[in-house]
Amino acid sequence: MTKAAEAHLAHLDMARVAKMHSKNGSVKSYAGMILKDHQDGLQDLTRLMKEKNIAQPDTFDGETKQDIDRMASLSGAEFDREFINMMVSGHEKTLELFRSVSLTAHDTGVQDYVDGMIPKLDKHLRKAQELQSKLFSGRAKPD
Repeated sequence: MTKAAEAHLAHLDMARVAKMHSKNGSVKSYAGMILKDHQDGLQDLTRLMKEKNIAQPDTFDGETKQDIDRMASLSGAEFDREFINMMVSGHEKTLELFRSVSLTAHDTGVQDYVDGMIPKLDKHLRKAQELQSKLFSGRAKPD
């Protein structure tokens, strides 16, 4: 649950940066979806962690923080591509974690939470991959 909370926090931080830095309407819209879904997911996870008396992290690992800082120093199409690349790789890792927990969870609360998040995470990954394809082909122009 701690790793899931850290993943939510990282995705939220990246999406906030994208909402501020991107000039691309598709990227901003995607970041908005990430903000909403991961805020909702983090709230649900926070309630579950409180029920289980598990301390919730308030940050994520330093390497991810460095990646976000590096991304925030970029601008324009370079920023958009880096953000979307981070979203693809981040959601791939998060989905792998959630699918693994789904197969091994013995707690019904954890199982329900993970199984409820997997479709959202899968949607995030697919949309990020679509945007990635458009951004790298030059088809996603700023709106």
